[in-house]
Amino acid sequence: MVAGAANRFLYGVFRGPKAIGRLLVGETGSRICAVSFVAEVGPQAAASRAAAREGCSGAERGATSLLESAFSQLDEYFSGSRRFFTLPLALSGSEFDLLAWEILLRIPYGSTMSYAEQAGRMGRKGAARAVGGANGRNPAAIVVPCHRVIGSDGALTGFGPGIGKKKWLLDHERKSHGVRP
Repeated sequence: MVAGAANRFLYGVFRGPKAIGRLLVGETGSRICAVSFVAEVGPQAAASRAAAREGCSGAERGATSLLESAFSQLDEYFSGSRRFFTLPLALSGSEFDLLAWEILLRIPYGSTMSYAEQAGRMGRKGAARAVGGANGRNPAAIVVPCHRVIGSDGALTGFGPGIGKKKWLLDHERKSHGVRP
């Protein structure tokens, strides 16, 4: 994982399963820097926000080999044949955010971890709320699997795109992994 930004933000829109909807996939400097749910605002507005977060002056729709690879890996993930992503990442965030996201990448497919456990693995016992904030700032949803983090009591909590999408993703992974939801 590399922190930082490049000058050019290129993006494409991936059509996920109906329950997930469209995903904005963005790249800067030949690294994926954004995978985000496209809400009512539409892809151009979502791309402009992501580009600004990366320090880019604008967003441009493009078709690159990296975006094609990301789309292919997302297709494989949603078909149940991919359990982890092998995309080069450029994620911008604080040192705390980057550490939180690094822990997310270690959560096995089909598994979950509590915010408190994630904080403990970061050496920040008692920082579950701060971890939740960092996970909420994760710019690469699904690829950096923040949906795998749940409350200490097992409750599905804290997912910006909605708990329904979080539940769908967890159920999808469990079904694909051979575990009943």
